Amino acid sequence: MSTTDHAGVDRIVDVDLLANMSTNLSCSAPSAVVSAYALRQSSDVVSVPRLEAMKKGMVIRFVYIYSVPQSEKLIAIRDVTACLEAGAYVPEIGLRVRLDNVIEAHEAMESSRIIGKIIIDVSNPSER
Repeated sequence: MSTTDHAGVDRIVDVDLLANMSTNLSCSAPSAVVSAYALRQSSDVVSVPRLEAMKKGMVIRFVYIYSVPQSEKLIAIRDVTACLEAGAYVPEIGLRVRLDNVIEAHEAMESSRIIGKIIIDVSNPSER
């Protein structure tokens, strides 16, 4: 909230709505949209503190990425790339492993112990 001068954020892209619900509510602006596109288990059930969400006018949008049209994915890739190139978004790298350690990366992702992106280096060792 301090980063937004206590205005909150308008858009949240969430990869674990179940774990992040209270954080989403506490940092969102009025009428914020939370787009949830991932979950830990296919059987996850999310409880929404409805009064708090209603007071904020929060919208929760569930996105099944496999049904998003390719043209929309390409627009998203273009926009994210522009943000990266402009320095408007700098992803945090939480773990970097070589391809032969892909099991470590997968286990880290499943455990949620890493904050940030997990990068798997697929380059040939002689090219580094």
